Amino acid sequence: MPITQIIDFSGIWSFWYWILVAVAWSMTSHFILGVPYDFVIRANREGGRVEKDCDELARINAERVLHYVNRGGHWIVGAAAFVLGGLATLGFFLGLEIAVGFFMILAPLTLVAFFSHRLALRIKEGDLRGLPLRRAITKRRFWNQFIGLCSILATVGIGMWLFLVSNSF
Repeated sequence: MPITQIIDFSGIWSFWYWILVAVAWSMTSHFILGVPYDFVIRANREGGRVEKDCDELARINAERVLHYVNRGGHWIVGAAAFVLGGLATLGFFLGLEIAVGFFMILAPLTLVAFFSHRLALRIKEGDLRGLPLRRAITKRRFWNQFIGLCSILATVGIGMWLFLVSNSF
């Protein structure tokens, strides 16, 4: 097997594409608003200093997210819409399979970013601390995983459709 077939970045059925998908969704599931989920579990178990550190880390990361959104949120939304629209056009209308693949990664991650921003607002405005904060992070993790699962299933379905269309008899 030639090396060009092993290192093939041209489509959804590339080994490297699925490695990228796995890394993207495992990182998204593990780091909720910059807080590692194992740290949340440890704070639930141990309490005390670890719980305070978890609260502080969530507060710091919420402030960081809100700072960037307040400084350039409109530009970020515009750039994301442009990139997603371009990828959708290249992929679904012009038939570029790798553009479909990147769209199927970035569109759900954009949704996750929106919900993470909402959690950051709740942390800042609602002053979430302690157990309610950790419950909110756990709930956000569940929904991140659900969005990731739906994204992966949709990507497989679209990949199968693209395969059947390109290899029609």
